[in-house]
Amino acid sequence: MWEDAKERNSCKELLSSHSVNLTSGIKYGTDFLAYLGEPGCVHSSFTLNANARMNFQTLAALVRVSSSTKKDFVACTPGQNILFTRFTRFFL
Repeated sequence: MWEDAKERNSCKELLSSHSVNLTSGIKYGTDFLAYLGEPGCVHSSFTLNANARMNFQTLAALVRVSSSTKKDFVACTPGQNILFTRFTRFFL
């Protein structure tokens, strides 16, 4: 449990230092919603999970929920170098 909170905080601090505003993503089943502007002025662009350790079914569900709300899903993999992986659905 403490490890998860530590991972969320490290991702949150890095994004906040790059002027990305974060709010709770619990409504979408994720850790955060990421805004590239002020949350009251723009819609969130991404849903974000700070723990990239998930099975394929969970990943597929999060990408699907994010896509249905016109957002991309981002998985943050904390560590010495934080890795962000963006998932978007392809539509024809």
